[in-house]
Amino acid sequence: MGGSFKVERLQAEWDQIYALEESINVASTLNIANAILITGCASLANRIRN
Repeated sequence: MGGSFKVERLQAEWDQIYALEESINVASTLNIANAILITGCASLANRIRN
């Protein structure tokens, strides 16, 4: 039972990573030098910040 929750949480984090990657790609394609990217995934934000 507990393993299912962990898998779903990891899937949600991967979805956030893919969304962030796409946002970076769009900003790059549009030649945006400075962009503010917001995520609700605290672990992802902490990894990027550090």
